[in-house]
Amino acid sequence: MRRKFHLKSHLIIGLTIVILADSFIANDTGAQQAAKESRPEALVELLQLRHDVLEERWTAIQRRIEDGSLPQEHTYSARDELLKAKLELASTHQERRDLCKLRVVNLQSFEELIKSHVKSGEKPLDEQLLATAARLEVEIECLREGFRRTGE
Repeated sequence: MRRKFHLKSHLIIGLTIVILADSFIANDTGAQQAAKESRPEALVELLQLRHDVLEERWTAIQRRIEDGSLPQEHTYSARDELLKAKLELASTHQERRDLCKLRVVNLQSFEELIKSHVKSGEKPLDEQLLATAARLEVEIECLREGFRRTGE
């Protein structure tokens, strides 16, 4: 009789542990789900803030280039950073494709500018190679996104 009582009490304790564990996991999963749901909103907020800061930087660089206090070549990296931020916020496939193409065109222009500086002896060849590598990197990113190379 005593043994049956022991078995029942162990069974009740075991079931209680299972129920508590299940309840704990369910609550934990609920908390994790709430965190996941709020994370995208926080992420989008940060991405938008980054975009706004880079857009302000782009405007400031444009002003400095216009007044002659900054060389033209600084516009390309600032524009690429802004386009990359826009790409992170883009919601449609078409928008992403267009921004990807704009990034490639922007870096092709930069590459051409650096080539002309190398040709005239103003810049070393390694800067041209770095500009080419940057453009190729963006083309690779576009292909990974499923977009064709520009000009195809």
